Amino acid sequence: MLGRHLIKKLLLTNEFNLFCQSRIKTDGLVFCDPTVIESINNLLDEVNPDVIINLIALTDVDFCEFNINHAYTVNNKIVENIAFWILSKKSKAFLVQISTDQLYSGNGFSSESDIFIPNVYAYSKYAGELAAKNVSNHLVVRTNFFGKSITPGRYSFSDWIVNSLKENITINLADDILFTPLSIGYLCEILIQAIKNNINGTFNFGSGSGISKYEFGLKLSKLLHLNPNLIIKAKAFDIGFKVARPLDMRMDVGGIESHLGKMPDINYLLEQQSIDYLKT
Repeated sequence: MLGRHLIKKLLLTNEFNLFCQSRIKTDGLVFCDPTVIESINNLLDEVNPDVIINLIALTDVDFCEFNINHAYTVNNKIVENIAFWILSKKSKAFLVQISTDQLYSGNGFSSESDIFIPNVYAYSKYAGELAAKNVSNHLVVRTNFFGKSITPGRYSFSDWIVNSLKENITINLADDILFTPLSIGYLCEILIQAIKNNINGTFNFGSGSGISKYEFGLKLSKLLHLNPNLIIKAKAFDIGFKVARPLDMRMDVGGIESHLGKMPDINYLLEQQSIDYLKT
């Protein structure tokens, strides 16, 4: 989902010669199977990129838990393959690895050193971070985003809320799961800024204020004039997740703010994102 939005933003800048990888041989995309080291080596040899943004991820928490090898292959092995090429070729390529806020579960806003591993998904993403850090010129982005998907068959958390309410479906949202998401459009903008400024290290990319999943749903429903009474306040335990998930994923964004300025408030981001939803 993030990839398609980011491609559009990058093309609009007219500052990048963009190559978009696909595992399907399609016109306009460069082909490789990133799980096969020879395949990704051949592609990177041909392109010789200055910047590599890895947007490949297996994000289904339940699926990862019961398919450990697949989670490892997608979330870790692919990053290892990319890092191997950079190191073996002595390339100066800047590696940007997109990670997750599910590495946190504190009581308050977590800094980048506050790691918590509750499940296979989080473990595989953290392993991917460690692989990326083998490259001296790298940026690891821990984030969570919402917004309108432009990828067929893929839906964001906010898409699920909006689509459910439009169909008069009652949904349960936990008031004890807290997060600091960014809108997908804003995340793309600051990713581009970070690349232009060659910001190195591991950083939390999130909103300047936190919110519960329940309050998020309520605010979004009201902005879109949908029925908030269809949203039931629940606890994470009562929702009955198959796999353990962190509760307080709020991130301290002071690190990235020192480079890119103040991150926006979640209420502002919801208001801006609601404009996209109201267009359709």
